[in-house]
Amino acid sequence: MCCQGFVMAQSIGSRRFDTIGSKEASMEISYDMRELIYTLIREALEKFLPFKEGYILAAIPPAAIAIEKHLDYLDRRYADKNKLLFTPNRPELDKRVDETIDPADTRKVQKLYQNAAKYEGITVLAPTLKLMEAVAAGSEEEPLPNLILYYLLHGKAVEMVVDFSPEGLPVSSFSRRVREQFAKLADMGVRFVNAEDSCVEGTDPDDTLITMEVVEKLHQRGDREIVLTDNKILTPLARDRAEELHIRIREA
Repeated sequence: MCCQGFVMAQSIGSRRFDTIGSKEASMEISYDMRELIYTLIREALEKFLPFKEGYILAAIPPAAIAIEKHLDYLDRRYADKNKLLFTPNRPELDKRVDETIDPADTRKVQKLYQNAAKYEGITVLAPTLKLMEAVAAGSEEEPLPNLILYYLLHGKAVEMVVDFSPEGLPVSSFSRRVREQFAKLADMGVRFVNAEDSCVEGTDPDDTLITMEVVEKLHQRGDREIVLTDNKILTPLARDRAEELHIRIREA
């Protein structure tokens, strides 16, 4: 009787450990399956819209024209970066950038919104007056102004690449309107650069003499600090204007 009980207990114990082993194996398989599923989903999302380190976000407004110089600037400025371009469908741009997003593609736009914080900011090529006015007014009705406002609110870089200087426009109500938008956006933190140069014409930071006009142009492009080295001279009027525009003067 005692031997029979021992044999029975041993048999039950063996089945118990077999069951436990099966559960552990099942758990191990389940964990591996989850990892496989996560990997497949991640790879699918990266193919759908790659958000990888080293990407910069650029945009072209729907009505922008004559953008070749602006694209050349993008190539020069970010030669070592992958480029994600937010623009209406333009097949001719496919060879100039790594990825494009059409604002009409709501799924990709939502994906971009979800990952907006991963970018250091946004570079807007050939901004239209309509776009500038929408951003200055704080309009969030369209995706591009919405993105620009997001980066401004979070203290990230917003760069607008133009191929003209507002000061070079003939005096008129239109040119006054353009200059007003430049001033408003610069005050919000937008940096303006010239498509053919690295900065707005006449605002070379290496200029020895810094005049009031240079200070105003620095303000328009979004600079909020002037660093005075030994070879730089800031005129009295320029210093007064810098104070009015809340531009900090710092000795190197």
